[in-house]
Amino acid sequence: MMYKSTSVTESYARALAAARKELDALLRERDELETRVARVRRTIAALSALCDEPTPLDLGLTDAIRTVLRGSVEAVSPPEVKERLDTLGLDLSQHSNPLASVHTVLKRLVHAGEADTTEGYGGKMVYWRKLPLEIIAASRIDQPAIVRRKPRKAR
Repeated sequence: MMYKSTSVTESYARALAAARKELDALLRERDELETRVARVRRTIAALSALCDEPTPLDLGLTDAIRTVLRGSVEAVSPPEVKERLDTLGLDLSQHSNPLASVHTVLKRLVHAGEADTTEGYGGKMVYWRKLPLEIIAASRIDQPAIVRRKPRKAR
């Protein structure tokens, strides 16, 4: 059996801690950029409507819903998500029941750990995105989980 010296083990532990810290910082930066991109897409969609120009959205339904969740400052219901998809210019005509498709994608995002849900006013489910650091923290055994933000109550 080969035994590692304490100094080598400590060196690996420091390198691991540094790598985790760097990953957390990079994910935070990526999250900020993705949020800005989502907000700029919403701005472009609103301005395009005012200019009577089409708003081509080159995203699939799942990515478009991710964009809606990233751009939302509070929890949103499936009908609100659908309305925001319409505002973004996503063509939902290929779906026989667009709202059902939105519900399905939101449930898949929750199951994948990318979004979370709670009961809003009137017993209706509302959704919000999980921050990348919440996802990482939940997967780490040796780290305490980050406390999740509570969504604002639906109005």
